[in-house]
Amino acid sequence: IETERNEFYLDEQIRNIVLLLEGKWSEKGISFEFDMDEARICENEELLHQVWLNIIDNAINFSYYGSGISISVKNEGACAEVSIKDSGPGMTEEESSRIFERFYQADQSRSGEGSGLGLSIVKRLVEMLGARIICISKPQKGTEFIVKLKNQTG
Repeated sequence: IETERNEFYLDEQIRNIVLLLEGKWSEKGISFEFDMDEARICENEELLHQVWLNIIDNAINFSYYGSGISISVKNEGACAEVSIKDSGPGMTEEESSRIFERFYQADQSRSGEGSGLGLSIVKRLVEMLGARIICISKPQKGTEFIVKLKNQTG
């Protein structure tokens, strides 16, 4: 699938998505900590918007009331690396190894809240962009998603 690419600021795109979701995170008293380099990239802006929207929305959903979410954007040579980390319940190693499978939901108590397709779609979008995504999670320590993007313009 061909994807249309254009230049934009990745850090600005992520800030805009956090603002878009303000109603959800402010209702839960969640705070955000940002450590973002200015990162201008040439990529499919719409596909990345869907990636960040899904990951940040999940981070809000799984964060405890009054907790925090940290987001970093780092310029790493010819790549940009984005980290989104919540302070929610986290997952076991088995759960986090399956998190990108279609219809899989690690938290069965929330099975009525979604289809279990969101993160499998995110992984597919990331792969379409020639990027990588990993999930790091530990029970009671939260979950972190790291996306490594290519095609940074400088």
